Amino acid sequence: MKRAALLACLLAGLAPLLASTAHAEEDWEGGRLLARTAQVLRARLPSLRERIDELEQELRPEAARCASEAEERRVVFRVLEALPTSHLVLVSGFGYRTANADLRGRDHVTVGLWLVELDGRYCADHVLYEGPAWQAGIRRGDEVVAIDRVAVADSPRLDFRVDDAYLPDPPTHFVRCEKNVAVTFSVRTARDQEEPTEIAVVPSYTSTVETDRAAVRVLMHEGVAVGYVPIGLMTYNRAGAHLRDALEGPLADCESVIVDIRGRGGSPVEVWACLAHLKRARAR
Repeated sequence: MKRAALLACLLAGLAPLLASTAHAEEDWEGGRLLARTAQVLRARLPSLRERIDELEQELRPEAARCASEAEERRVVFRVLEALPTSHLVLVSGFGYRTANADLRGRDHVTVGLWLVELDGRYCADHVLYEGPAWQAGIRRGDEVVAIDRVAVADSPRLDFRVDDAYLPDPPTHFVRCEKNVAVTFSVRTARDQEEPTEIAVVPSYTSTVETDRAAVRVLMHEGVAVGYVPIGLMTYNRAGAHLRDALEGPLADCESVIVDIRGRGGSPVEVWACLAHLKRARAR
C-alpha cells in the first residue's frame, strides 16, 4: 500500500498526460519529489517554464526540510495550484490506476466512495449506487471519522488528494483497498451522533458507468412520472450513450427528466452529445 508516484496530469479529464514514476516510500529524500515534479512540468508545460523555475527555487528549502513524503507532497501541491492549468494533480500508483480505469469506464477494485475534506471533517462523496459502500449502508454526506479504527488523516488507506490543484474545490481522496479485504469505516450519519457506527465494507470490482446505469429510475411526484439519470463521470463516449439509452429505454414514457451532474466536469464532446439527446427528448 505504501507505493508513491510522481506526477500525472489529466487533460480535460480524458487521459494521463504525464507518466507516473513509482518508488518505494522508504527511499524518499526531502526535496527530490519537488525536483522531479518541476522537471516533468517544465517538459510538459514549456510556456510556464519561468514560473515553474520561480516556484521551485522559492520552495526548495522548505521541501528539503520536510520530515516525510506526505509533508513534501503538500509543498508540491502548492506548486501545482499556482499554475493556471486545469487537471493537474499528484497521484499515487493506486490513484493513477483507479482514475484511469474509471475514466475509461472499466471495472476496478473499489470501496465505492471518495472522501471529501470539509473544514477538517471527511465526508463520503461519489458513493456508487449499489456499490460496496452503498450496500453496507454509507450514503453521500456521511462523516467518516476513522478508517480501520485509525483517524482518517493518519490512515494509510487515505490516498493522495486527487482534486484539480488549480480549481478552488475541496481536497478529495480515494480510499486505498484490495479485493475482498474488508475496510472498516467509523461513520456518523448525523452531526449530533456522539459515537460513530462501525461499518465494514468489502471492496469489489465495479465502475461509475455500471452503477450509473443501475441508478436510472422513474420517480412519481404528484402523479407525474419523473425520470432520474445520474452521470457520475462525463468522459469518453460513455455519458452520451448512457443518457441516450436511459431516455429511449426505461424513461421513454416519462413526462420530465432530472439529469444529475452535480459536481461533474468532463469531455466537451460528451457535454454536446448529452445536450443533443436532451434536445431530441424534449422535441418528443
